[in-house]
Amino acid sequence: VIQENPRSGRPIVLTAELPWGWLSAATLDALYALAQTSQTMTLIYDSITTQVRFHRSQGPLVFSPVTPLREYYTGSIYLIETI
Repeated sequence: VIQENPRSGRPIVLTAELPWGWLSAATLDALYALAQTSQTMTLIYDSITTQVRFHRSQGPLVFSPVTPLREYYTGSIYLIETI
C-alpha cells in the first residue's frame, strides 16, 4: 500500500499541447503501463533533478486525441515530488 500525501512534496504537471508538443499512442500506452506501478522515477529538467511519482489523485494522466485516428494525443502528466 502506498499512501500519497500532497503535503509531502510539490506537485509537478507536465503538459503537451499543440502546436508544440504531443505524444504518440505508443508513448501514451507506455506511460499508462508505467503509471500502474508505484516506482519512484528521476525527473531531469534543465539543471534540476528530483525524484517523482505519479500523482494518482490528480489523474495521473489526462489526455485526449488530436486526430480522429487516435494516433497522437495532447494532455497532462501529474507527478508529485518525493522526499
